[in-house]
Amino acid sequence: MVDAQDIFVNRLYLHDNQSAKATGGGIALKNVRNATLQNVLSVDNGASLGGTALALQNANAQVLHTTIVRHRATSPGAALLVTYASTLTTVNTILVGHETGIEASLYSQATMTATLWGAGMWANTTNWSVDSTSTLVTGTINLFDVPRFRHPNVGDFHLWPTSPAVDAGVATFVSIDGDGEPRPIGLAPDLGADEVPYQDLDPNMDGEAEFIYTDTQGIEMKMHIPPESITESIKLAITRRDVITEPTPSRWRVAGLAFDMEAFTQGAFLPEETYQFQTPITMTIRYRDQDIIGIPEETLVLQFWDSQAHRWRDIAQDCNTTYRRFPVTNTLEVGVCHLSRFALMGIEAPLRVYLPAVLR
Repeated sequence: MVDAQDIFVNRLYLHDNQSAKATGGGIALKNVRNATLQNVLSVDNGASLGGTALALQNANAQVLHTTIVRHRATSPGAALLVTYASTLTTVNTILVGHETGIEASLYSQATMTATLWGAGMWANTTNWSVDSTSTLVTGTINLFDVPRFRHPNVGDFHLWPTSPAVDAGVATFVSIDGDGEPRPIGLAPDLGADEVPYQDLDPNMDGEAEFIYTDTQGIEMKMHIPPESITESIKLAITRRDVITEPTPSRWRVAGLAFDMEAFTQGAFLPEETYQFQTPITMTIRYRDQDIIGIPEETLVLQFWDSQAHRWRDIAQDCNTTYRRFPVTNTLEVGVCHLSRFALMGIEAPLRVYLPAVLR
């Protein structure tokens, strides 16, 4: 429990906590004049009486771009508890999978702007509960749909580009998401802690499209997509992979960057095994010096994972394109003709050991 005057929290992941108090499984704020919470992912926290994600008592809080999922109380209680003359403002929130989403009581006020309340297995049993002394305003953007998290069973609550939360928010001052990636991307901010990097593409677009993606490490990818490369309107999405589980060849090492390039149309995946760009798109990657320590730059290539052959392959060889290398600016350019999982790799230089000469 926090008892303070001013609090600012950004990019916080809270999961599987159980409050020793009756409320506040994730965060409890008491006698707090002004708290700002943004880009918070709160999952599977618990408390005996409610406020399993956030409990306010005589506190004022502004909560922006927060994903609040699947909290539990041992007796009936809400994920968000606003009580004892508290004030809560939420903006661009995903609030799904609870017995009760929010409860306002004992002369409290809550205002919620742009909220995804869930549906199906992600629905709240009760979305909100307000006593006669309190008020709750839910605004005009209320979505009752499944959130479409990527892999929630293994703790991955990033959004698919087909999620109804994408581009469903209102403008805020928040400029990054929970991963540190830029926000907003697209027509409007996404709801929740995650912002999906994607680019809308149309074969009738006027000239080539430019899709710029900068990951949390500052590595930049720039894609130029000519209109003749696609035959239908698609969303092209990039997802950084912090860890790759596919085995790399001997002496090859990932040079700081691995990502999935995926495409969607009308809410459905386009199969990466068969989807081909009609003409290659140009991908330009700017890497960092620290990512290529021990790797000669001339060995850097963009590899893709061939799921049928179960091995990494050079995208330039597969697409019959060539590399352009600009070592002064740490830049590599290559044509890409299909979707896949990709990794920038190079061959580690052999370790040389020099022994002192001994004269007898």
